[in-house]
Amino acid sequence: MLSDLDKNWLVDPAYAANKIGMMVKIRGTRGDSAGFPEWDHGKHESKEGKLQGVLDTGSDYIPRTATLLMDDRESLTVPIIYLVPVPPTQVRNKVVALDGRYKGQIVTVRDMMHDSCLVTHDDSMYDDLTHDRMCLYS
Repeated sequence: MLSDLDKNWLVDPAYAANKIGMMVKIRGTRGDSAGFPEWDHGKHESKEGKLQGVLDTGSDYIPRTATLLMDDRESLTVPIIYLVPVPPTQVRNKVVALDGRYKGQIVTVRDMMHDSCLVTHDDSMYDDLTHDRMCLYS
């Protein structure tokens, strides 16, 4: 399921300082998702990569792209509209908060519930974020 994040979420200035290292998944490249044309025959669908950089063309006509470091150590350039955040998998994961009081900051997962996580920056204050509002950070 594609998250409700804006399709150009990766160019949000709030994430500028910490976007390098975000873990993302390629989604919607088969041409079967609403509003998303097929890209590269869908051959990278569901693969995950570590964000290395984002090129914001500032245009809706020239694709904004991201360079990913894939599992096989290869580099892949992907239009950002096909990238969704990889959620945390366990307590103590480092994540970038995509919403809430820590938006754009690297925080630590302290507790995982069914559909949300308790995160903190320094254990003095906490925030509750749904899984689609966090991006695993590596």
